[in-house]
Amino acid sequence: MQTDPGKVGAANRVFRTILSLVTHLFVGTAGVALLADLVVFSPFELARMWNPSIPLRRAYWMLTEIPGYPVQAVLGLLLGFVLARYMRRGTMVWTWVVPLTVLGVTIITLPVKDPSILNQVLRYGCAEGGPCFDRQGVALLGFGVVSVASIAYSLGATLAKQKPERR
Repeated sequence: MQTDPGKVGAANRVFRTILSLVTHLFVGTAGVALLADLVVFSPFELARMWNPSIPLRRAYWMLTEIPGYPVQAVLGLLLGFVLARYMRRGTMVWTWVVPLTVLGVTIITLPVKDPSILNQVLRYGCAEGGPCFDRQGVALLGFGVVSVASIAYSLGATLAKQKPERR
């Protein structure tokens, strides 16, 4: 019994595409979040070596309480742009689909306590210890960070793939 080389090649391409998408999904979500933690906490930890009284609260604030998660967005954009320049994978621009779909399903299925649920996801109008920090708010925080990171990662990859105009 012989195997059709065309089917094997097609199956191999599908497997490689799925593996590439899963890899970039991990890098564009968890990778960006871990990189953001490293970039924000490292200077604070270095400063604490000389002055142990420096609180880490400001680092947490920078990562989770600034509306729209700008640290994760900028790092995701830069990481997506740089990796797309070297890797040239078409799947990089689609990493936003899964996290945004999960976020959408989560928002739809959660028992809504606050009519401005999108504000909770992006942390607009959240005061420290306020309604955004209940169990639902913390879950939305995680999904919000991952969604913003993956959208920025995909946008960076898209921008890297565009050719500049030549004059």
